[in-house]
Amino acid sequence: MKEIKIEQCPYCGGTDFIKGYGVQAISGSSKVANSWNLSNLVYTVCKDCGSIVHTQVEKLDRLISSQQELEFE
Repeated sequence: MKEIKIEQCPYCGGTDFIKGYGVQAISGSSKVANSWNLSNLVYTVCKDCGSIVHTQVEKLDRLISSQQELEFE
């Protein structure tokens, strides 16, 4: 997976960022929710204004492999 370089916050122009981790709650099929729970979400947060400027799946390979098991209506 390619690394995304964020050089400037699009909201305030800040240039100092931190990473945060979390799991997103998803409603609907338990199969869909379980597939997302296989990997954390990584947030890039601007230290100046607190905006989340980028969100990325931490372990993309797990999410891709879990998609093969899903059935969408």
